[in-house]
Amino acid sequence: ASLGLETAARRPTLGVQPLTFSLWDYGVFGLMLLVSTGIGLFHGLSKGGQKTSEDFFTGGRRMAAVPVGLSLSASFMSAVQVLGVPAEAYRYGSKFLWMCLGQLLNTLLTAHLFLPVFYRLGLTSTYEYLERRFSRRVRLCGTVQYIVFVMLSGFIAVIIRGLLLVGGPARVLAIAANGSRVNFGE
Repeated sequence: ASLGLETAARRPTLGVQPLTFSLWDYGVFGLMLLVSTGIGLFHGLSKGGQKTSEDFFTGGRRMAAVPVGLSLSASFMSAVQVLGVPAEAYRYGSKFLWMCLGQLLNTLLTAHLFLPVFYRLGLTSTYEYLERRFSRRVRLCGTVQYIVFVMLSGFIAVIIRGLLLVGGPARVLAIAANGSRVNFGE
């Protein structure tokens, strides 16, 4: 007896053609990799590399605005976002750009409210600020809270997605009970 679950192999494709890279796509992708690698090698090798953590995080505060801006942009994006956003735009169009307006506002607020304070104090992270302002214990507590928050957020997102795909919590319990996985009250 089928439980009404359908796999990706059995879903109708609705006539969607597979998307492939063209020569231009490969060229732009390769150029992006070359430019990123070139900037990193130039600043890493031409000036003797990094000697302190401040050199590593801030380039010794000697870099121009463009490479710093590109570096910050890259560090705000996860690997999933780097791969997913272009694929989303390629497949569904540019409506995804609306979300970027929120990111732009966030970036502007951060650049004008937080970065000047961090720069004046010579800080490289919020955790360093917590240690200077309060204590090492507060810094550790903030770090642990952030790690737990990120882990729980990911866990909850996976659970919610799974519940939605199957048809809700009642459906999950029905499937589990049917397979003798859950036996409440026995």
